[in-house]
Amino acid sequence: MADLTDLIKISRKYGSDPAYLLAGGGNTSMKEDGVLYVKASGFALSDITEEGFVRMNLSAMGEIWNKNYPEESAAREAEILKDMMASRLEGEVGRPSVEALLHSNINGRIVVHTHPALVNGMTCGKDGEKICKELFGDKALWVDSVNPGFILAKTIRTAVEKHMEGGLPAPEMIFLQNHGLFVGADTVTEIEDIHSGMMKKLAAYIKREPAVDEVPLPAAFLADFSDIASKAYGKKMEVCGVATTEVLIYAESKNSFAPLALPFNPDQIVYSGPGPLRLDKIEDLSSELNTFMDRWGKIPQGVLIKDIGLFSVGDTARKAATALALVLDSIKIAVYSESFGGPNPMTEDQIIFIRDWEVESFRAKVQ
Repeated sequence: MADLTDLIKISRKYGSDPAYLLAGGGNTSMKEDGVLYVKASGFALSDITEEGFVRMNLSAMGEIWNKNYPEESAAREAEILKDMMASRLEGEVGRPSVEALLHSNINGRIVVHTHPALVNGMTCGKDGEKICKELFGDKALWVDSVNPGFILAKTIRTAVEKHMEGGLPAPEMIFLQNHGLFVGADTVTEIEDIHSGMMKKLAAYIKREPAVDEVPLPAAFLADFSDIASKAYGKKMEVCGVATTEVLIYAESKNSFAPLALPFNPDQIVYSGPGPLRLDKIEDLSSELNTFMDRWGKIPQGVLIKDIGLFSVGDTARKAATALALVLDSIKIAVYSESFGGPNPMTEDQIIFIRDWEVESFRAKVQ
């Protein structure tokens, strides 16, 4: 087994930084002597060890591109998963990250995939692609929003090949619309320098930061919300709550809430539902919850209440806290997107694909 010191170091660095990742998301990899060491599903980068990486045969993974797979998405992804599992080295029992095939085709010994809110302000902005080219030129590659899994890996593979056709070097950064960022390089120092330079450029470009100053929640309101939510959801729910100036701005009206009505990226769907719910008053929770469920078939885990604040629910305190963090992240993305032409959330078709995708269900369950 190769020395994974560099991979573990860079994984923990970005995995423990909430500016880059939340809720155990993201993934990393390293290529060495024909083997891809890639994060296994269910492991958090923040405290990952050697046991958190799956060893994959790069040659066997390359054969996947020579096969024909079904057009129907569920059948296709099931066969891809089977072939991915068969590409593991003997003795491996972990399930490789859904983006392992994508990692295998990105140039660089080390690859890091993260979802920074600052980056997603651009990738989830209407003018994101145009501004990306202005800021980063040929060092970056923009990939339009497509469903994750094999289709995304194939799209990026084709896009990188086209990028390099005119003699350009492989892109240092790959920005995925409504998703996040991939960075590939040969050393830890190069990875860090690319991230640092990129974040500085984006920070200098944005017009404003979210107003995160906290506003006190009304006394006993959290307990009241817990009781009402448990009745509305039909079981005991753990809750978290917070109020900030920015939260209250988005909770003020249906119009102000509109940028948050649909999720910006897959992690928001996995960990906080297909968008939060907005209420004029807490007594509306039951009726609005039914309307939301009729539309999405899944509960909202974030609830914004006018003049009160943001609340999250979950079967456990940890799930409620995670949902809260993801909704706050969506607010950051919405604010940052103002500098990139305004918010451009995921489409309903993409939301439904993620909601029903076995891979994301597995990830949420293991986390």
